[in-house]
Amino acid sequence: MFTQQKMTFNLGLLLATIAGIWTIVHIILAFAGNTTNIYWNEGLIILFVLALILAFVQYAEERTDLKKISTTERFPEPTIARFFTGSTGSSPLWFVVRMFVGAEWFLAGYEKVISPAWGTSGKAIAGFVAGALAKTSGANPSVQGWYASFLQNFVQPNA
Repeated sequence: MFTQQKMTFNLGLLLATIAGIWTIVHIILAFAGNTTNIYWNEGLIILFVLALILAFVQYAEERTDLKKISTTERFPEPTIARFFTGSTGSSPLWFVVRMFVGAEWFLAGYEKVISPAWGTSGKAIAGFVAGALAKTSGANPSVQGWYASFLQNFVQPNA
């Protein structure tokens, strides 16, 4: 049993390492101006599926231990939810997800920083603020009052 747990740990570490390297290479290529994203999404989907399979193998190993945890709650949390939110066996899966989301958010922010529309002219942010402020009135406004106040008093003058 110990060797199987060690093997799943090593596989998880391998998947996390590949996901990290894959993400770093993707970010470096994006900085270099390569906008093709060749196999970026496909590679991370494959890594995600492999990490998900590994997580379910780990869950099968830890399930009996997770069931032993006593709780005084009237409706106890299911063991699979306890596994995915509180066990280290699911960490490779969450690492792959974090790498994907983090890289996408980072690159989207980077595009805004280098884009002339988001840069010194402020046209994009001014258009966003004008569109959001137009949605603050009516019977069912889409934009809340506190957010409209923030946009009007802080963002719009500094666009």
